Amino acid sequence: IAAMPGAKWYEYEPVSNDNVRLGTELAFGAPYRPNFSLDKAKVILSLDGDFLGAEPTALRLAPDFMQGRRPDSGEMNRLYVIESMFSMTGGVADHRLPLRSELVKAVAAALDASISGKVASSPANGPAQARPPAAFLDDPKVAKFLAVVEKDLLDNRGKSAVIVGSQQPPEVHALAHRLNTLLGNTGTTVTYLPDF
Repeated sequence: IAAMPGAKWYEYEPVSNDNVRLGTELAFGAPYRPNFSLDKAKVILSLDGDFLGAEPTALRLAPDFMQGRRPDSGEMNRLYVIESMFSMTGGVADHRLPLRSELVKAVAAALDASISGKVASSPANGPAQARPPAAFLDDPKVAKFLAVVEKDLLDNRGKSAVIVGSQQPPEVHALAHRLNTLLGNTGTTVTYLPDF
């Protein structure tokens, strides 16, 4: 730099965790790495995330997820998947809704609006959110799916998890962190480690 003052240094990684990191910065004001304990989750919502296949955390999350998939024990977790293309996670889902990837943000915002209006929110979480004006949310199939997911998440507060695919924009990750906080999942099924 001293020898060439006009030079600039750029870094680029074709595969990065930037969306996840930026999502925690939006949600909490600092970068964190979410750590999911799916063995403690009774209900899991995956928003365009293949956490059993393509996501970097798949090797760790798959055995945790399978802990709740033992029919001999009498209880099984439920997996809801909203995804843009068929994935390994979607293949084992109890309920799957195919949607274009760019519509996932509106779905997360709609769930946030509905759930934040029904649970006691702390001042740190802010007020209940407005429902996004997206016409596809009124489609009977989508509306029914979201109503069932919402009820199951509310019935399993502290025992659920909302996971987002790493390719989704930071705003979707921030909405998922807010949902996990509203649902009482933070500290039980999801914890956060500082990400430097």
